[in-house]
Amino acid sequence: RCLSDWSSDVCSSDLVDRYDRASQENARANQPASGLLRRLAVKVGEASVPRLSSSYQAALVWLYSLQRFGIKLGLENIRRLIDALHIDLGKARVIHVAGTNGKGSVCAMIDSICRAQGYRSGLFTSPHLVTFRERIRVNGEMISEETAADGLTNIREIVADWDPHPTFFEVTTALALQHFANGKIDIVILETGLGGQLDATNAVQRSEEHTSELQSLRH
Repeated sequence: RCLSDWSSDVCSSDLVDRYDRASQENARANQPASGLLRRLAVKVGEASVPRLSSSYQAALVWLYSLQRFGIKLGLENIRRLIDALHIDLGKARVIHVAGTNGKGSVCAMIDSICRAQGYRSGLFTSPHLVTFRERIRVNGEMISEETAADGLTNIREIVADWDPHPTFFEVTTALALQHFANGKIDIVILETGLGGQLDATNAVQRSEEHTSELQSLRH
């Protein structure tokens, strides 16, 4: 019931925002809806992750339910989403990081360097360690629960009757790009998902002037 409802009382339990650690092929077995819901806040060291708002809970339950669609390589859905959301990054430069290992660390270092030089940055990485909000940052600040919930609610309404339905990663990428467009940033730093020409992050319009791509070679 929790996956199909979309209301403030979607579930009475508190949703723990740290459940994307299973591999994609084991997502259904290791991450059932019941596994997303807990009554207690998560302990991370000595800190306690605060309880989440009901609208944000509901948004995440819907988002993670999209894992049932698996991975679909292709740019049609993400480009359609970008058009539907009227996403425009303006003159922001894009740094696109691909490779086998270390992409997230490289993205984090680039983001830190850009901000130290006074640029307003947008950082998109995956997966997260503790909270989904870590994946999307503007100038070092994680996307807020309210913004994430509003964005996902809007996307859900838009794609309700789409076939094929957008995947988890496509929706998350669209949410990030929309947040960056609204944040009026100077530099976008994107970590690829699986990589390759059909990765959803490649939907960002490319030009030699505004896009740089970093790749690592594995020998």
